[in-house]
Amino acid sequence: MFPLAHFAGALVAALVLERLTNVRFDYRWVIVGGMLPDLVDKLIGHGIFHGTVDDGRLMCHTMLAVVLMVAAARYRPNWVTKGLAVGFSMHVVLDFMWNDPKCFFWPLYGLDFPISPSDPSMWIETLLTDPVVMTGELVGGAVLLAFAVKLDLFRNGNLKRFFTRGWTADGPL
Repeated sequence: MFPLAHFAGALVAALVLERLTNVRFDYRWVIVGGMLPDLVDKLIGHGIFHGTVDDGRLMCHTMLAVVLMVAAARYRPNWVTKGLAVGFSMHVVLDFMWNDPKCFFWPLYGLDFPISPSDPSMWIETLLTDPVVMTGELVGGAVLLAFAVKLDLFRNGNLKRFFTRGWTADGPL
């Protein structure tokens, strides 16, 4: 998946959880959590270990990382940990990580990660040619636009308030 799908999936998960429970989320942290596994793993895999591991799906794409993130939100519930946990968990779900059990269940299958080098320059080609990725991004963009309209983010300085002070389903924090 690419960013729009991850952002939208994380926001939809937070909205559903809010409807089912009394828990509220700061959507800024939900959005950050939606991309955090890629930000960390791609920096490590393609940056630090370029030429060796060279994979963008490492520790943050594991069940262990999800369990730790959710445990942090349960142990220290606050706007940050709750939002990150929802976004982070949804990211791993949207990447269908259970299809890569050696990575998803790490370290149960050993400490090594599967090596599947990918060229970051191919990401644009994938975005433009893979119908699943294109659909995910188009749906993600539509969901984000609907979210912004529903929360009236394009009016009266609300977008600035969203980024500077945070926002829940009930409005600004």
